[in-house]
Amino acid sequence: MARQSSRRKGDALNNSTFLNYATFNESNVDLTLMECGYEKCDPNHFWEGAKSFHIIHVILSGRGTLETGGRRFELGAGQGFYLQAGQQALYTADEDEPWEYRWVGFLGTHGVPALSATVLPKSTVFTSRDIGLYDRRFAQIYLYSAQGTQEGKYRALGQLYTLFADLLSEFRDKTTRQDSSIADEYVDKAVRFIRNSYDKPLSIEMLCRHISVTRSYLYKLFVRRFGISPTEYLIKYRLERARELAQGGFYTVESLAEAAGFNSHAYFTKCFRKMYGCTPRDYIRQLHKGEDS
Repeated sequence: MARQSSRRKGDALNNSTFLNYATFNESNVDLTLMECGYEKCDPNHFWEGAKSFHIIHVILSGRGTLETGGRRFELGAGQGFYLQAGQQALYTADEDEPWEYRWVGFLGTHGVPALSATVLPKSTVFTSRDIGLYDRRFAQIYLYSAQGTQEGKYRALGQLYTLFADLLSEFRDKTTRQDSSIADEYVDKAVRFIRNSYDKPLSIEMLCRHISVTRSYLYKLFVRRFGISPTEYLIKYRLERARELAQGGFYTVESLAEAAGFNSHAYFTKCFRKMYGCTPRDYIRQLHKGEDS
């Protein structure tokens, strides 16, 4: 379990130094902004645990330490660190000069491959020649996402894509091949098959036969790339398409479920509620209210 606190002389105190912080519930297959924030930490403030998503910190001032994978890093202004989903870590602000940082957390099929082409997964920490660029980029992601509007969401995701481009430009791993590896080709082929066949009867066994790999191998590839299983990817993609279809004029739960490839209306409703926090029927009613207004 993650622990977050400030520590002075052995006493655990609640940390009150967040200036802005946001978490997000909406989940998309391509790219999901999970959380973002800014904090000027108290002395000895620490966070310990593992996130279920990927997260990047950039240090604007001060100092601190990062411990992960049996290694310990002493970091300061102008540096940052990247933690992958499920990676255990402990990071602690310095007692005399506690750090100030921004961070952004994400999941999705577009972010992980971009960072896989950089040195960040191998090095964990990085030093930027222009930390101010990342300061501004992270701040824009937060400000747009905090608007709570559809426009703001898209602008925040746009800034997140630009962040990936910035990281690729500065930290591209030149020792790796620029073309896709065999494993990447398997995943890309599987994704294309899912996106072309999501509305038809489709099983993971069919997917494995199509790209000629075993189910266990495909599972490992998807978890490594996306942090989720092939089954979860298929369900999420179908749900995204269902929501888009609802916006385009499909106004019954039955038509949505069938058009998105679900053979059970009840299961479709259960998955939709879990992903979006409301039933398909409630979502359709919300769309009707928007049209009426």
